[in-house]
Amino acid sequence: GAGYYHCGLYRGQYACRMRALGNPYCAVCQQVIRQTLSPFMPTHTDNDLTGFANGTPAAAGSALDGYSASDNSQHINFIDGRGHVHELYRSPDPAAQWLDNDLTAFANGTPATADSPLDGYSASDNSQHINFIDGSGHVHELYRSPDPAAQWLDNDLTTFAFAGGTPAAAGSALDEYSQADNSQHVNFIDANGHVHELYRNPAAQWLDNDVTVCAGGTPAAAGSALDGYSQNDNSQHVNFIDANGHIHELYGSG
Repeated sequence: GAGYYHCGLYRGQYACRMRALGNPYCAVCQQVIRQTLSPFMPTHTDNDLTGFANGTPAAAGSALDGYSASDNSQHINFIDGRGHVHELYRSPDPAAQWLDNDLTAFANGTPATADSPLDGYSASDNSQHINFIDGSGHVHELYRSPDPAAQWLDNDLTTFAFAGGTPAAAGSALDEYSQADNSQHVNFIDANGHVHELYRNPAAQWLDNDVTVCAGGTPAAAGSALDGYSQNDNSQHVNFIDANGHIHELYGSG
């Protein structure tokens, strides 16, 4: 730029990529590039969903999770200052408005702990499942069947588990997935660093499987993240981090 003259001609900044390749583009060049490319770039809008729904604010530090159902409805979950789990919901109708549904109140349920994770999904039958942890370390599922007349239910999965389940550790991560047979798998970490799976097939009682013990495995570090999924062959994969920073996979074949 500026004809490579040191002075006498205007350049936006002394150092710019247009003058020497080792430099970033100057502010003027960046602006021109953005203006030139903007007609070809996707547009983004900031939608204040709480404002649209005239809704309740999320608590400081609230977890956040969202999913879209097969009908293209939108579901955004958060926790308010009372520990109530909410759903900001919009139906697939193009004229629909956002709604703030207090799912804890709908289900007459137990509040989530202040630092509870959230994990929600819609199953292949369009049922809705939002998992959280309460102040006693119990893993809960806010559940609604696909029946249009159905009500929200708060299922305490730790209590439901055969012979009673193990509580999650304070600050435990939470992750879930559903397989093609509509079986449910909800993973958490206990106070000993053991990774557990709250499991239910469609016709059976909930079970609490200590996957770390089943695998003769290494405990997860305190505060470890969790991520689980199933592949097309129905194999199961649950990932965590140990105290040495090693990433582990708890694997179950199909």
